[in-house]
Amino acid sequence: MSTKIISISERVYTKLDAERLEGESFDDVITRLTEKKSFSLKTSNISLAYGL
Repeated sequence: MSTKIISISERVYTKLDAERLEGESFDDVITRLTEKKSFSLKTSNISLAYGL
């Protein structure tokens, strides 16, 4: 798998570090948080579409 280098502010680094679980890499944290967000947005859209 290829990798990309990104720059983040110290504020964002601190937030990501606070979210990191024991043994988790930053890659793992970003994946976990974005999957949650994606799932949340998808279920919100379903609720809106069906008037739930």
